[in-house]
Amino acid sequence: MSYLITLSWLFAGFASHAGPDDQINMAHTVFCIQHAAECPTTGPTVIKWSQHVDRDIQGIDHTVNDSIIPRNETSDEWTINPRFGDCDDFVVTKRHALIQLGYPARALRPKVVSRNRPNDHLVLEVVTTKQTYVLDMDKNPTPQQHQPAPGVERIRPKSQGAQLQNLLRDLAISSIQ
Repeated sequence: MSYLITLSWLFAGFASHAGPDDQINMAHTVFCIQHAAECPTTGPTVIKWSQHVDRDIQGIDHTVNDSIIPRNETSDEWTINPRFGDCDDFVVTKRHALIQLGYPARALRPKVVSRNRPNDHLVLEVVTTKQTYVLDMDKNPTPQQHQPAPGVERIRPKSQGAQLQNLLRDLAISSIQ
């Protein structure tokens, strides 16, 4: 477990010199190292839509939005089921709840939006055969949140910071195995 603390410390130190994309990718990598079951590399990427699926998605969205008190964080740590949290905490909590209900993790995609703001904003994209849902921390979702989101970008490695991040992730994974 000490390697996780060391890696988190390395990521935190590097994040102070990295751009927003690198910081989000590093936080995502640390989360996946700590919660490997939530970040599979294989499996279904689409959920077969039904009214039951629709009720589950909307129910989780509302439940999580009502259970976490929004607060801007000074560090970018992704936490499942916190009492207080920012957008990434809402995303991983909703994603975790849907995974617990049996939905495939690869169809539940964290996405970065609002790149023109000082801080990036994270939402959860849920891909079904009928439509793509975009779940946000907004307590009053609008119908547009349940339409495909143009310009929404999936988290993926970028720049030289991502190369360091990938190297550290590979080292951490190899030490676990």
